[in-house]
Amino acid sequence: MSENESGLEIEIERDSDGKRIMVSGIILDDDFSEFDDAYQTLLELWRRAERIDTRFELETEINKAKQATEEFWIEKDGKLVLGADIEEISHKMGLCLLKHYPDCVSQRPIAKEIDCSKGSVGKRVRGDFVGVDQYFYKCETGYQLSDTGLHWVLDEVVPAIVNAKNLQENGE
Repeated sequence: MSENESGLEIEIERDSDGKRIMVSGIILDDDFSEFDDAYQTLLELWRRAERIDTRFELETEINKAKQATEEFWIEKDGKLVLGADIEEISHKMGLCLLKHYPDCVSQRPIAKEIDCSKGSVGKRVRGDFVGVDQYFYKCETGYQLSDTGLHWVLDEVVPAIVNAKNLQENGE
């Protein structure tokens, strides 16, 4: 339940069919000027509720992916690095940036965590490799997954490496 500046009490309620917004405490003057304010407030709350739901679902998916890939990280010289099970450098970079998501990571730590040269990391994050150029973007202190990159890692990379690991364990 929230209250806006005009004193409207607004309750967001979800049902099995989707979302329903319940509003109480609306008193309109004869000129209906408050109706526009109430309507705009409801629209903004509706949009905000959808963004919150979407963000929550994405964060849940990110956490599940991080848990599903924990076994690929091994301790080496007191630091966690990706094991040799994953060969594709772009996939390793995606997993590394997912592990640190949403933080910004510089080239050197990425290179150390994925056991690859700093130059190879740099070429990929700068877009020198076609196909992965839209997955990474420069931030203040290094690189992050772009929105496209995040969905690439969640939808393609994580399922592919987890499935490959399961097939390997089952001897297929």
